[in-house]
Amino acid sequence: MKRFLIILIVIAMSIISVYSQTKNEVTVKERNAIIEKIADSLEFYYVNHDIGKQISLQLKINEKNGLYNGTINPDTLAFKLTETLRSANGDLHLSVSHSPKKKTNSNNSNNLDNHKQAFTFNYGVPEVKILEGNIGYMKIISFSNWNFFEKTKSVMTTSMKFLENSDAIIFDVRDNRGGVPNLVAFLCSYLFDEEPVHLAQYYHRYRNDGYGLYTYKYIPGKRLTKVPVFVLVNEKSASAAEEFAYFLKHQKRAIIVGEVTMGAGYGVMSHRLNDRFIVYISSEEDINPITKTNFEGVGVIPNVKTEKHNTFNTAKDLAGKAAEDYKTQKYGRLQTLVDKYSNINENSNLSEIIDIVKKCQNGGLIGRTDINRLGYKYLENDPSISEAIFQLNTKLYPMSSNVFDSYGDGLKALKKFEEALKAYKQAVEIGKRIGSSNMSVYLANIKNIELLLADKKIN
Repeated sequence: MKRFLIILIVIAMSIISVYSQTKNEVTVKERNAIIEKIADSLEFYYVNHDIGKQISLQLKINEKNGLYNGTINPDTLAFKLTETLRSANGDLHLSVSHSPKKKTNSNNSNNLDNHKQAFTFNYGVPEVKILEGNIGYMKIISFSNWNFFEKTKSVMTTSMKFLENSDAIIFDVRDNRGGVPNLVAFLCSYLFDEEPVHLAQYYHRYRNDGYGLYTYKYIPGKRLTKVPVFVLVNEKSASAAEEFAYFLKHQKRAIIVGEVTMGAGYGVMSHRLNDRFIVYISSEEDINPITKTNFEGVGVIPNVKTEKHNTFNTAKDLAGKAAEDYKTQKYGRLQTLVDKYSNINENSNLSEIIDIVKKCQNGGLIGRTDINRLGYKYLENDPSISEAIFQLNTKLYPMSSNVFDSYGDGLKALKKFEEALKAYKQAVEIGKRIGSSNMSVYLANIKNIELLLADKKIN
């Protein structure tokens, strides 16, 4: 009896399996419908109208000639259709995917899965470290997606903060399949001056419009405009990863090391064909303002070509030599600043002083205490210079209660009592937030300035 039950169970499972396979099969009617939709979408959306029509026609010819007959497995059909789409010009963004719609009650689960994956790989930046020779290294496996745009920016900001004292930087985008171009522009912004750099011009043929991609004018952190940069690429670097390398190569801001990249240069749009098939069509062309073209179909050609196994070591050797040269120049510049700062005296004018202070602080040569001391040095003889130095310190260290207290002293010396009161109150507010041990001093200053204001009103 037991064996008989087992046999019945096996037979039942086989019937269910056959039924499930039959239910999942692609019918001729469904195949005809999705091919028709793909053909129409290609003609309307594809970046090149003539090539779009050519691929569209080829699909219809293949269907008419029975090339897809008997292809009932959805994954196999998606594969065959993708082969046809790419046959005309090798566009790697063209593809058909068997992607059944998620049920409504599983959306939250799917969203959680996406977040889990993002967490696992730290939003595309799984590794940041300092190599021997003070060479910064940043591994980028993805330029993320729009869902995690702000979070990825935050991770990149923190990563660049960690690398800001490096004497050379290696960005590794090997095996990186792309992401959001705006994140590429954001990361590139750390390597250029404030004036926005035109990285690419995007164009949509189907709606006859476009837009430019530029580096950011404002970024949260230090700009590393002189630090030598190296970008590692390989044959699997694609799309946005290729843009990163291509932009920096042609702006002459980085040395590209490795293999020729994949050559997926167009921007892609997804179009759902039915409940289980999606087609991806290249609908956005980007033109580099320097080369007047892009890397579609040809890839990014490295400045230094290497074998796969030797890419990292080659880049590390190159970065090591560049770091030594940069270090020599950097120390020379810092010594010049030290000399200038040491020679600040009563004859120095305000703009000269502020310029030197900014450069020295940016170079890590002085901090808020040094700047405060310099401000107090001028407090008695030239309080207008003192005020400007203290005010600069509040901008450089906006979360320091002490610098706002000193700024209040500078304003008080100029008899700007109401402004001084605001500065002292700001010192108290920040002091409470950070747990300052100088609160009694700040409160006494407020009381003192309030008495001066009251006396001023009486008189």
